[in-house]
Amino acid sequence: MNLIRNIDESMMSSVSAAKIMAGNSFVIDWAEKEATHTTDSEYINKLYNYLKTYQEGNNYNFIFYASKTTENIYYQDGVNLKMSTQNPEDKWIFDFMDSNLQYQFSLNPYKASDDSNNVSMLIVYKLRGSNGKTLGSIGMNINLGVVEKYSRNRQ
Repeated sequence: MNLIRNIDESMMSSVSAAKIMAGNSFVIDWAEKEATHTTDSEYINKLYNYLKTYQEGNNYNFIFYASKTTENIYYQDGVNLKMSTQNPEDKWIFDFMDSNLQYQFSLNPYKASDDSNNVSMLIVYKLRGSNGKTLGSIGMNINLGVVEKYSRNRQ
C-alpha cells in the first residue's frame, strides 16, 4: 500500500509543479510571443534556461513545453522536436490540448533508448494565454521506477 501512496504523492506533487509552471507569467508571455520568435535563439534560450532550472531544482527526468501554434516541443536541454497533427504518435497531445481537461497523465511515448527498462509517466498541464486560449502544454516526466525504489528504501 505504501508504494501506491508514494506513487500517488509523487504524481500529485508533479501535477502541482506543472500547474505552477503553467501559471507562470514568464512562460505565458513567452508562449504568447513564440510564433514571432521561432528563429531567435536568444529568445528560445530564455525558455530553455527556465525549463533547465526547474528540472534541476526538482529532479525530473525532463521538462518540456509543447506549442500548439508552432507544433514545437522544447526540452530543458535545448532539444527541439516537431510534432504533427498528422502523426498518430502525437495525436494524444493534440487531443489533450483540444479537450476540456486541465491536466493529464500519460505513459511516456517518447522513451529514450537507454531508458527501456523504466516505466515513466508524463504529467502535462494545459498552458493558457491571457485571453484563455490554449497555447500548448507544459509538463514533466517522472520515472515510476525511481518512485518504487524510493518507496522500498523508506520502508
